[in-house]
Amino acid sequence: MPHSVDTKVILTVLDTATIIEGPETVYRYDLTGVGIREGWAAAGVLDQIQSSVGPQWPEIDVTLDADNEVTTILQELLESKGVKVHPIRNESQVSPELESEDSPWVHVDDNEERTNLIEDEETPLETRRLNLRADVGQGAEKLIVVGLGVAAVVFAGISWWAFRHVLSSEPHTAPDASQVDVDQLPSQLETSAVRSAIPEVKEAEPVVLSRGGVQIRLPEGFSLQEESGALRAVGKDPELRIHLAHDPVHGVPAQEVEKEIRNKIERDPSLQLVAEESGRIKYREEPGDGSEVAWETWLSDGFQYSVGCHTRNKPTVIQQAACRMAFESFGPTS
Repeated sequence: MPHSVDTKVILTVLDTATIIEGPETVYRYDLTGVGIREGWAAAGVLDQIQSSVGPQWPEIDVTLDADNEVTTILQELLESKGVKVHPIRNESQVSPELESEDSPWVHVDDNEERTNLIEDEETPLETRRLNLRADVGQGAEKLIVVGLGVAAVVFAGISWWAFRHVLSSEPHTAPDASQVDVDQLPSQLETSAVRSAIPEVKEAEPVVLSRGGVQIRLPEGFSLQEESGALRAVGKDPELRIHLAHDPVHGVPAQEVEKEIRNKIERDPSLQLVAEESGRIKYREEPGDGSEVAWETWLSDGFQYSVGCHTRNKPTVIQQAACRMAFESFGPTS
């Protein structure tokens, strides 16, 4: 019977993120080196690795790239589960001898051939790490980004902490990719696989929340809160709030309600009409505190429904995705 080959995983831990490269590539910005050292993130790293390799767990071979303290913590944790761990040195920990002019270690770019390397029975650790990273990255079928950063949207005439029941929201414009500061990305991400792959966001199971005769479908982690009669949805992102309202029109014709909404937008300098489509009025509110609110409002079955996607700053792609789910799913309880 042929000997089974352990699944190879490269685990890179930075102060700002943890990167797991194996059958799939996962970036966990919520599991940081700081969190591992403080004791609250190590278990999450273990769970993510186990989730990524599936039935191969724990028959896997982990190459661990982290600082000494994090390496010690994760190595003990992984080996206690029967996982093979191979720690490697960070580039910042390479001995002065390897960095001297007389050293046979030669730094080369990813796209250049390595020359004048140490001739030994075994490839140098740093070279092996780069080779393993390329092998795993090129073979990965999915690139999963988890726990990305937050951004903002808010409604006009309203500060971030206050809520005013208004009209509607506008569609958000996705940030220009040219505005991404590549220099801020970890050097470990600069592989051919990352440069050529389009990230596929792995979505957790959404939740359906309901209260007071209405319901909404949002990402996992959201909940409904009610304060002074105002309903809003909040999740793990502290920079995003989704305001919700449904009011009976009491027989007022829909055309008259929509006309009044347009009049309010026209009179209020903090509001800007974005579009009217499919019976929905979309507008933006800028309260003046740097936040933004994207509103959508529409009439259905004797009620006016309003959703306001409120962020502290310009919305991120992740926030826009959550807002889109809110706009598309808010309505009466089924």
